[in-house]
Amino acid sequence: MLVEDYDTPPPEDILPPYECTVYKAGYLKVLLEKDKTGLMTNAGESILYFVLRGTFLCAYLRAEDEYPLFKASMYKARCGIALDSCYAPHIIRIRFKSMDRYLIRPMGHIIQTISWMEHFMCAINISSDLDRMKMPHIIQIARPLDHTRRKGNTVTVEINKHSVVIPIYQVTSSPLNQN
Repeated sequence: MLVEDYDTPPPEDILPPYECTVYKAGYLKVLLEKDKTGLMTNAGESILYFVLRGTFLCAYLRAEDEYPLFKASMYKARCGIALDSCYAPHIIRIRFKSMDRYLIRPMGHIIQTISWMEHFMCAINISSDLDRMKMPHIIQIARPLDHTRRKGNTVTVEINKHSVVIPIYQVTSSPLNQN
């Protein structure tokens, strides 16, 4: 075999074109609930422009800003609805690998909350190494039900004639808890 033969892989080793993208952008109300040192904060609510692109979440002061205020990887992040928060209704709690934990409230109706949750979950699911990846967390949408109910670690919200099952991310007041 000649050296030139190594320049092109055999046809069975050529992968088909593949693209997996997650993108969502918009203004969100955000509150840092707990920083990486484990201290609860009372910094107050901010309105920031968030861009979720692939597996990274960036926050900007304004949509036209060039440099983000912070950038976080969705790798090993956790998110869910914060039912235990008295901050406001329809709150998303998200914790990054750095242990920073935020309460995020999309501007608008619960449909925006669900849309952001779907995008966050997709970004978390695709951020893992495929060889070490656990079963992805999936939000089920458009499953007709007769009523709204809470069961285990999910809550079912009925919107128009469709229901959405959303994971709950609840924390306890224990200082040793690292949720």
